Amino acid sequence: MASKISGPKLVEPFEKFVEQMVTRIKAAWPKLADQSLSLYAGFVRETANRHGRSAVDKLIREAINREPELPSIAKLKMYLPVEVRQVKTSTNPQCPDCEGSGWMRVFAGNTTNGNPVDAVQGAVRRCHCWRKESA
Repeated sequence: MASKISGPKLVEPFEKFVEQMVTRIKAAWPKLADQSLSLYAGFVRETANRHGRSAVDKLIREAINREPELPSIAKLKMYLPVEVRQVKTSTNPQCPDCEGSGWMRVFAGNTTNGNPVDAVQGAVRRCHCWRKESA
């Protein structure tokens, strides 16, 4: 049975978020021309759709702290959090070790915390075919 949750709406509408981010950009760099606002709004919208609202919030906060003059959209992309800019690329999508998932199961060795891997249950680790690239 589905439960009903009452109270304030936890997730604000997407366009309100975009408007808030553009307002923050305009406040930080008041020389931004009104016709350029639509370009920055498009960047915020696209980036939030692709990487999430928290990534956009972090990049705008970081850019405001570091850039005295209005940065270009290309320069704003440099402030995406590192974990967002790293993307999976595989040279072999049909890798026999991971079957293209980028993860493989191991039954020996140590975990990242230094604990031994359970020989029955095993653990997963990144496959050799997976690598990180900056977007």
